[in-house]
Amino acid sequence: MAETSGVSTHHSGAGRRNEGAAGVGTVSAGRAHSAGGRAGHGVEAGILAGRLLNRRQLALVAVSGGADSTCLLHALRGLGFRLAVAHLNHGLRGDAADADAAFVQSTCDSLAVPCFIEVVDVAAYQRREHLSLEDAARRLRYDFLRRKAAQVGATSIALAHTADDQVETLLLHLIRGAGPAGLGAMKARLGDLRRPLLRVWRTDVEAWLRERSLPWREDATNADARFLRNRVRHELLPLLATFNPAIKTVLLREARLFAARQGRVEAEVLRRLGLQATQIEQALAGKTVIASGDRRICITTTKPASPAAFDVPLPVPGSIQIAGVGTVSAELLALGTPATAAPGHDAMPYPGPGRPHHQVLVAQPPAGAGFPATQLEPRLEAACDLHVRSWRPGDRFAPAGMTGTKKLQDFFVDAKVPRARRATVPLVMCGDAIVWVAGWRRDRRWAPLPRQACLRLTFEEERSAQGARGPEVRPDHHGEGEA
Repeated sequence: MAETSGVSTHHSGAGRRNEGAAGVGTVSAGRAHSAGGRAGHGVEAGILAGRLLNRRQLALVAVSGGADSTCLLHALRGLGFRLAVAHLNHGLRGDAADADAAFVQSTCDSLAVPCFIEVVDVAAYQRREHLSLEDAARRLRYDFLRRKAAQVGATSIALAHTADDQVETLLLHLIRGAGPAGLGAMKARLGDLRRPLLRVWRTDVEAWLRERSLPWREDATNADARFLRNRVRHELLPLLATFNPAIKTVLLREARLFAARQGRVEAEVLRRLGLQATQIEQALAGKTVIASGDRRICITTTKPASPAAFDVPLPVPGSIQIAGVGTVSAELLALGTPATAAPGHDAMPYPGPGRPHHQVLVAQPPAGAGFPATQLEPRLEAACDLHVRSWRPGDRFAPAGMTGTKKLQDFFVDAKVPRARRATVPLVMCGDAIVWVAGWRRDRRWAPLPRQACLRLTFEEERSAQGARGPEVRPDHHGEGEA
């Protein structure tokens, strides 16, 4: 059995005991029993009962390596769903986190499931954004998941929250203060997020794994009392159980009642706004719908969901359409196109009603971007493919009209870009280099020169969500084949 600091790997076995440097993991023989019914029963049934996933569409499964996500991965694979896996190393637990990533990769290899692993520095992001560690990790995690979902073409993101997580979330919302919507806790379906295990108790999950001799990873920080959720799990719930041994079942039922009541209220409001039954169903699932008068209506949770991250290849010539953002196009201009028509500052302010278009000329990237190289500048040495993505913490570029480089976040602040709009500003990238902050500023190092072939980049802001369901590559009609 492999072991790393603070983390133990669990295997099924009679009375086997796993002792780690910073924590102890114990696996007992036989079946445990939970508030949710007979142990090990109901995992597949719980997944199928919610009808949250479509076998014909790709789902991205968030897998940490813990019992819940490991169970979800194996169960979905066994049920025949099309899957890809995403694992984020938060950069907080050193070798233990590396061992988690290796475990997830090995599990995916054994199941022949594509696996995408990324490392981020949550602590640095927390300090920069003045967030709690939990909130910083959550934001980076969802950014990563949505970015990967867009890259692989997944229509949904499967999360492994269980009935225990639902109960804990209800108590957390109650402690922090919440209305009826917050007391409904987590939704099984919200936008692109799916929670197939929300009907299944954690003890049932672990028993399901033991019955199949499937290992999982145990994170010792789950017992760290510095985190409020852990105190709710290990201190508050056991205390409440002394008053009512079935307290978790009671709280789960209350969360469902609150959610159902809130759903009826929201449905009635939407009906009075003129929405039809299908539109109401879509809005309650977290989707944006178009009402009469071209009004966009979207029901948010107690904490508004962050706009989905995106990272999509940009064909040249051609265009991409990104839901909730708009359309970015690239066109190769002939050799010798005057560069004077392309100031580094975009001619228009941030897209608004009646002003949705932006254009800029940039130097032609090197060969490898899908078109021939002609008179390339020496500074453009490495080949790259153009792609368009949302901004990320740490992004930096050299704004035209300025000296030196600047953090994109600082540029947004100085340019007074509203915080809520920043996630929808597309960045045209050549590899890891920012070419154009669409609608705002070109990187001065990509200014076209006389007698040099160049690109014309165009950004058209989306003014209606109608027909936009995700990144769609549309090769230019002069292009050859598909992008």
